[in-house]
Amino acid sequence: MLYVHQGGHRRAMSKNPQTAERPITSNSPVYPDDLEAAIQETLLTLADVDRAYELRREAIKNSFFTLVEKKRLRAEVETLHRKEREPYALRLAELHYRMVRASLFKTIH
Repeated sequence: MLYVHQGGHRRAMSKNPQTAERPITSNSPVYPDDLEAAIQETLLTLADVDRAYELRREAIKNSFFTLVEKKRLRAEVETLHRKEREPYALRLAELHYRMVRASLFKTIH
């Protein structure tokens, strides 16, 4: 749990905000016709994760913590951001690969 001070109050910031908790469905089959929709959904999720990251950084910036504490919190938020983002970035790479493969298969046949 991260804590920031806002308006004279200490507020807890969840390390896993609702926006970043969309389930990853990499085990679900994605058919060629559905690839574009899956890519768009994954991109939206990545945008949510990135937005949550920016909000956390802004909250830290506007907090009343010392510079040392802010530096430590920024490092924690950076690590958390990488962890939250990684599965979706991998999913996007997988979907892109499948789309390229499907388009090559169409060209051959």
